[in-house]
Amino acid sequence: MPEDFSDEEALRRLREFLREVHRILRQIDDSPWRAIAGRHRQGMHAAWESLQPKFEFARAGLTPPPHNGILPVLRLRGLVGQELEFKLRVFADARDRYFDHGGPRKGRSRGRRWWRRWRRRLAPTLAAADAILGGLGSIFPGVEAIREYATSVGLLIAIRGRDRE
Repeated sequence: MPEDFSDEEALRRLREFLREVHRILRQIDDSPWRAIAGRHRQGMHAAWESLQPKFEFARAGLTPPPHNGILPVLRLRGLVGQELEFKLRVFADARDRYFDHGGPRKGRSRGRRWWRRWRRRLAPTLAAADAILGGLGSIFPGVEAIREYATSVGLLIAIRGRDRE
């Protein structure tokens, strides 16, 4: 059984988690060409830009000192200790599979099989992120907006994939 980590470590891991989610979503926003239908790209990018302060606010809310009253709420939401460790391991596994495959990049042409595999790796990554974002969203309303954005992006990518198959 893995040992518990400190409250400060839980806060650090949650901040790191938010940085990873930001990185994945930024990568999609930077290179949406085959993943997102053209009619949605401008709106998606505008929504992405409006989320930036929400990421910063949530990360700031997760900084020590822990006497800010957030730790008891995080405990109730399963975002410290073994519950957080499990959720982060699931996310890390999905994220690593996604990054091992590689993300979309500007100017790089990829075939349909590559995009199909990419979508199959992105979907569980977003779902694993959702398990943590849901708890954080109940504490920081801005994170709920991030969660909804990630869900919407995932749906647009799934719809685009079905249209292409």
